[in-house]
Amino acid sequence: MASVIIQFVSDLLLVLIIMEVFRTVKNQFEENRESLMPYLYIGIISAVRGILSVGAKILSVGEKPSEFNSAMIELGVNAAVILALGVTIKLLKDLFPKDRKEL
Repeated sequence: MASVIIQFVSDLLLVLIIMEVFRTVKNQFEENRESLMPYLYIGIISAVRGILSVGAKILSVGEKPSEFNSAMIELGVNAAVILALGVTIKLLKDLFPKDRKEL
């Protein structure tokens, strides 16, 4: 049951990623300017989706030591990506408070 819920949330996040990419591309064509922030948000959503997929993989595979170690490394990398992108968003908002729409 838990793996079904994790898979459902993972699929919803994939749909959210695709919708955000389409929205960003559409805005770039309409307004003729590029924006960095949507891509950072897409990266965070992708990393969260990666964490959920690793969690589902751990539930389905069991506890083999080699697979568990590689799963923990993957979780750590995804967590580091989320942290780095979050810090980047915070820095961009602090450095360019007036130009938020252009980020």
